[in-house]
Amino acid sequence: MLSFDTSLRETIKQKIDSEHKDLQPSFSDRFAIVMNYLSKRNNWWMIFGIVVALFLILTFANIGLLSFISLSDKTTSIIIDQRISNVATIVSMTMAVIGLLLSNLAVKDSQTYKLVFIRSRLYLILYYTLSVIFCLIVTSTLRDTIKDADIYGQAVLAGTYLSLTILFAIGYLFRRIIHFANPSKIQEILKRQWFEEARKNLLIHLMEKYSHATFIELMKKHNVEELSALSLMRNAKMFTMVEGTAKREEKVRRTVYDVDMANLNIQLSNDKFEGRRFYHGKIGINMLIELPYEYISYEIKDARKNSPISSFFITKPEGSQQSYDTEYKNYFENKLYEYSTEGKASKVEEILTMYAELYLFQMKHDKK
Repeated sequence: MLSFDTSLRETIKQKIDSEHKDLQPSFSDRFAIVMNYLSKRNNWWMIFGIVVALFLILTFANIGLLSFISLSDKTTSIIIDQRISNVATIVSMTMAVIGLLLSNLAVKDSQTYKLVFIRSRLYLILYYTLSVIFCLIVTSTLRDTIKDADIYGQAVLAGTYLSLTILFAIGYLFRRIIHFANPSKIQEILKRQWFEEARKNLLIHLMEKYSHATFIELMKKHNVEELSALSLMRNAKMFTMVEGTAKREEKVRRTVYDVDMANLNIQLSNDKFEGRRFYHGKIGINMLIELPYEYISYEIKDARKNSPISSFFITKPEGSQQSYDTEYKNYFENKLYEYSTEGKASKVEEILTMYAELYLFQMKHDKK
């Protein structure tokens, strides 16, 4: 029996953490999620901001470990111009090699190209490199403007350190892209992405499933009757009076984000509610509900605004639902159809084996 002493979201999160530990992302998974987000094409401004912030920190923080090198005024001027030339040369050579590698991908389809750009961190490394070049150009331009030789020297060193990291980033880029020259490696990466997609979808499903079941348990404890949305609409007259008024409100669809189970439990146990008949719609985290009918209601039209009980529900706009991602699922479904029509039995068997693995994985966590 649940205690209902915390919010619904927190209760279900604890349940999932304890009963489905292998669904939780590891530290490396979380790091990869952040890196994948930064690697998206439209996030250039975030990379630029991070690089500029790092450059300023290295310039003004006076970190002893990084400022042991001393430079003369003449040396700083020479170095800054050389760094710009070095980085520009490296970028041009890198782009040429990447173009050659991309033209020789083992599997050439839109999904593979999209995956290679994300998995190789190509956009991230490119934006990082261009941001470093920007910092170097600004530093070179301000050589006669910055009067403090020490600060300027630190800025040159900061640009040099950032330039050195580009070499490691490009090495990583080559290593990742080369994987896509091997068809079996590509299939392995695609499979991993599909299973990761399924894991995220399963977490959303379990949050919805467990939260609805937990909410129902609390409602049964207080003899609150569940009505379907259709039943609620058919019996709308039961919910038309608002404290003696008959004002009608426009229906609104909202997403349930959380429910204050502790205070809701206390409120429903309150003596002043005894003898009243309550109703509720299908409510659970991430579920879409139609106001006013699908809150807990008792002879009212707009429960959200007029019922003290409705204040324990935290909702968000309709479009804020966590959606189920089916990008890789659709990809493999299309591939299965393609291989079936072409008579490629081994390819069909390979994908069906993946389906079997995924089915067993899902049944392990969602038996009912």
